Amino acid sequence: MVEEFEWDGKTYEKDDEDVVQAARMLHRELNMKIDDRMDEIGMKKSDLTRSIGADAPMTYRALNERRNITFTTVVRLAKAIGCDVHITLTPTSE
Repeated sequence: MVEEFEWDGKTYEKDDEDVVQAARMLHRELNMKIDDRMDEIGMKKSDLTRSIGADAPMTYRALNERRNITFTTVVRLAKAIGCDVHITLTPTSE
């Protein structure tokens, strides 16, 4: 029997736990960068919500690290805070 766990309303096999943990860490890093940038430009969460054309619950869900976030939402958030999005993949060291 394969062990399973649940995250973001979906069930994953235990073997996927490291992948989900890595995704959580990326989401946490994104949230910190958005918060830092908002502080730099003096933007409130309500301003961010208006800028991306969302309501407060949607913004909360997008920034909540226990939820998956789409690339579209990431780009909207970045544009709202005057940033571009770049993705870098680096080889793992094993």
